[in-house]
Amino acid sequence: MSTILVTLSEEDNLEGVNKAMQAYHFRHVPVVDGTKLVGMVTQASLLRFSMGVLRNSGAAESVRHSFEQRTFVAEVMAPHPKSVLPESTLAEAAALLVETKAGALPVVDEEGNLVGIVSEIDVLKAAIPFL
Repeated sequence: MSTILVTLSEEDNLEGVNKAMQAYHFRHVPVVDGTKLVGMVTQASLLRFSMGVLRNSGAAESVRHSFEQRTFVAEVMAPHPKSVLPESTLAEAAALLVETKAGALPVVDEEGNLVGIVSEIDVLKAAIPFL
């Protein structure tokens, strides 16, 4: 689990989101309201949303830039994502990753506060010694 987190708020626009995801090499970013988990933005969800809008608009560079400034995380995020608790086992997290076909799961405490994120890469790293 990673506990050093980069998060988004629902009011963030997409202009900075794409840049941040590329700069940090993230494919999944939790969305919070204060410390409460409210959603997840993934690279795939951004691509699907953006391609649909831009395909219908002609996709000029000025249109893309304007679109990113006017579109907010709340429109793109998956609300109420599946999550695990800090005391969940790696096997439980891995099973939920497989079940949901997600690349990452937020880790939340009993009150819904985001405390970490566990990704498919975390699971693979843990499995390496046993392979």
